[in-house]
This record gives sequence, C-alpha cells and structure tokens, in this order.
Amino acid sequence: MALTDEYHLPEMSKLYPGCVSKQVTRGPAIAERTAAEIWSILRSLEIPPLLWNVFPFHPHEPGNPFSNRKFTARELSQVDELNNSLIQWLGIKRIVAIGQDAGHYAVRFGVPVETIRHPSYGGVKDFRAGMARIYALEPDHSNVQASLF
Repeated sequence: MALTDEYHLPEMSKLYPGCVSKQVTRGPAIAERTAAEIWSILRSLEIPPLLWNVFPFHPHEPGNPFSNRKFTARELSQVDELNNSLIQWLGIKRIVAIGQDAGHYAVRFGVPVETIRHPSYGGVKDFRAGMARIYALEPDHSNVQASLF
C-alpha cells in the first residue's frame, strides 16, 4: 500500500476495513519517516483517502531493494494508462499529491490537483501545515509527533 511501511501495517485494517496485510520481511518491522507522517494524518481523518503511488512500483538502486530512487520519465510513462483508468473507474474528483513530482505528473489527468510538500528532506513542517489546511484539521495538528519519533 502506498505511503505505508511495515511498522504501520497493523493499523491498516482499522482505517481500511477489509484490508488484510502482513509483514513480508524478517525481523522487526521497519518504520519509515514518510509513512509515519502520513499515518499521523490518517489517524485524524474521519474518512481516510485512497492512497496510491503515481508510479506503483518501488524504484531502487541496483542490488539494494531497501533504497529509494526517483522513477525515470520512461518508467512513469509506462503507467499512464493504468493511472488514467484508475482515476476514471473510481471517479476521482480531487488528487492531493505528496511532492512536486507527483503533482506535476497528476495534472495530466484532468482532475484538480493540490500539491503538498513531501515530508522528507526537511519538509515535515510544510507537509503538516498543508495537510491541516486541506483536511481542515486543528491548527495545532501540524505539531503532532508521528509515531516514529
């Protein structure tokens, strides 16, 4: 599931009834900063949104599946039809894009897009403020500590 790490998997069935998942790695669940920020917001919403990655695979450095890298333009173009079909099929009315890359990509589908700063690389404060604005959360919600910290 997009924007989710193994640490937050136990919470999925609470927020998304019918969604059953389990950890696939050995050892303790690994927590990720971005997932911790996302899940701190999800806990505050009455109805959680659909989460999905514009590029629904995990691009990583060769030989290091626990790393992250930006998807290439060629890789992204290969999922245009999939993303367009998903948006049409589900009747998506608005996209909240996490990060500029996702925001720039999402505008091609003709649905209103609001882009929020990605929480990584120093963007936590702006991410929290943007999400509080979009979802009409308490102003002090932007100071909520994610479960990772």
